[in-house]
Amino acid sequence: MLAMVATAAWPAEPQRAGASAAAQQAARQFLCPHGGSPSWGGRCRPGSGGEAQLRGWDRGLPPAAHVQAGCPPGTQAEPALGAAAQRCRPLP
Repeated sequence: MLAMVATAAWPAEPQRAGASAAAQQAARQFLCPHGGSPSWGGRCRPGSGGEAQLRGWDRGLPPAAHVQAGCPPGTQAEPALGAAAQRCRPLP
């Protein structure tokens, strides 16, 4: 019985010409929600679309000081677990 199943002709899969433009756009938006197009390594290659709105978002901000900032009023400093940093917790 199994031999008959193995030798039976299976219907051929339909040949696809390629994904539609709408399907490609949906995949691109899913994989790269902030714009661009997918590339090797799971990264998104910048495109020419809405990324221009994101560029320069940090203009006018001071450069990073690379030091821990103090805690705001109403909180107290506490050592963070597993790091050489502190976290701020609300006062009890």
